[in-house]
Amino acid sequence: MGAVIVGGGAAGVCAGVRLGQLGVRYVLLEKSADGLGGAWRNNSYPGCVADTASHTLSFSFFPNPGFRGTHPTQVHSPVFLLLTLRVFLCCCSLSC
Repeated sequence: MGAVIVGGGAAGVCAGVRLGQLGVRYVLLEKSADGLGGAWRNNSYPGCVADTASHTLSFSFFPNPGFRGTHPTQVHSPVFLLLTLRVFLCCCSLSC
């Protein structure tokens, strides 16, 4: 038995990690060929930064010490999500 995850934002990546930890095979579907990131990838403009603190934009099971400053820039979230999937990759297929 497997699962389908729709969306490559933080919730989709988190679901993929958890399913992988449980040994459930899954496919992560992302509508954009540009990759992971969800709203962070879709909405970009010069100087875009998060409106929440850096430490809240990581996972309890995988803190991200790579965020610099108090509020990360728009480019950091998609990179972190991809890194998270690579570190925890288990039974995953990414489809764009």
